[in-house]
Amino acid sequence: MSEDKENIKIKSNGVESSIKLSEKEQERAAMALAGKYNTVAFISGNIDIISDGENVLKIDGGDSRMRKVSGTGCMLSALCALFAAGEYLSHVSAAGDSSKIPIAETTDNKTETGINESKYNRKHGLSEKYFYTAYSAGKVWKETAKNTGVMTDIKSVGKGSIGTYHSLLFDELEGIIGKGI
Repeated sequence: MSEDKENIKIKSNGVESSIKLSEKEQERAAMALAGKYNTVAFISGNIDIISDGENVLKIDGGDSRMRKVSGTGCMLSALCALFAAGEYLSHVSAAGDSSKIPIAETTDNKTETGINESKYNRKHGLSEKYFYTAYSAGKVWKETAKNTGVMTDIKSVGKGSIGTYHSLLFDELEGIIGKGI
């Protein structure tokens, strides 16, 4: 798979892309991207694929109306960032004085960049934790979408419009975040 990580070519037209990848192609792309950039890759779709370059997790569920609402991918990205920040702050808090925690140092004392590239993060297991926080964020988002679909159908007597779904989706998420997930 290491050859594939270096040679895979991915072309997309952005968020409105009509590219359709099979589940296996999504897995390969996520593994290649994560491996090449030493990070966690998250490819959303009917089945979400999360990879750290070696491992793959999948999330099924949600609601088919998600793809018709602008901003759902952005909200998922924000949730992943929120969960990762929470994990990092939890770690820093547990470590005590955060001013004594180096971001990362290389052998020549230069600072490294990137969440998962950091020797500090690898040493303290944060890279693996970020992988699972991305998965957790995806699970929350899919469950929120599913619950919103049910609420939309109930409130609209089975004919839930996309506008109703859109409004309720972000209201539901705001309620979950307000409770502290």
